Amino acid sequence: MINTPHFINSRSWTLKNLRPFDRQAYVDSLLSQYQEIPEEFRLWILEWPNCLAISCMWPGLPFVDCFKGNAERRYGVNWLGYKSESPQLLAAICQSETPNVKFVPGLLIWRAFTTTEWLVFSREGDSLFGRVYVKDFMKLESSVIIPHESLVEYAGGRTEHEDFEDEQMYPGLTTQYLP
Repeated sequence: MINTPHFINSRSWTLKNLRPFDRQAYVDSLLSQYQEIPEEFRLWILEWPNCLAISCMWPGLPFVDCFKGNAERRYGVNWLGYKSESPQLLAAICQSETPNVKFVPGLLIWRAFTTTEWLVFSREGDSLFGRVYVKDFMKLESSVIIPHESLVEYAGGRTEHEDFEDEQMYPGLTTQYLP
């Protein structure tokens, strides 16, 4: 990676904007919300060098929207940087518009104009665990975002979490609720 032609050009924004975060606390916060996290992701958080963050995707980089991608930055929002001291698992909708539609716990990692990228934490079926799941609005795929804890209440027939105020939890984020 270091020997690629544009590596040095890609570092200036990353190095200027890196901020420290407690790596073990980050992992522990995720484990407090779900019994298991993907091992590769855990190792990446604990051991990857800060200065080698790829595509501006790192908990130690800011939660800001990049409207124009270039050699230094990727277009979109680094959701790993949102509350990096206490990341929150959410629920992503999988297999929408099929009889097998379901919610799975996941970590929102990146969001751009048309796509939403999730790291899946669900062991149910094992086929998605530890994989990045990309939802594309242009393919008419919903990117529903609800708190992970709401899964229990949703399964009981409720469609909203009473205490969920998306403007308070995620300023500027639009949340869609299922009927």
